[in-house]
Amino acid sequence: MRTVLYSFSGGDRSGITSRIFNALAEFDVTVLDVGQVVLRGRLTVGVLISAPLEDLEISLRQRLTGLAGELGLELFVQPGEGDSTQPEVGVHLTLMGMPLRPQAVARITQVISDLSGNIER
Repeated sequence: MRTVLYSFSGGDRSGITSRIFNALAEFDVTVLDVGQVVLRGRLTVGVLISAPLEDLEISLRQRLTGLAGELGLELFVQPGEGDSTQPEVGVHLTLMGMPLRPQAVARITQVISDLSGNIER
């Protein structure tokens, strides 16, 4: 299955994600995965979709490129194959600390890596 990852980033404000999904709703696509994070007022939204038919793919890219410009966002587009693979066994880990030191995150992520784990989100 052909897929396309659209990654938007820029200053956060109300309504951006809604505008992105309203634009996507104009096309016959399926949302396969979504990730969103805001750090220091900077928004990053990644949307993995099923790729539309080739003639619509150009229209979709133009629509989202125009929207990104209107919203003052950067847009990265990455075509590919397949959807996001989901781990067979999932483990959720929450790190909390005050302060949360980089050494602690480095050590925890090293242990995960040593056990052949991968951080998905």
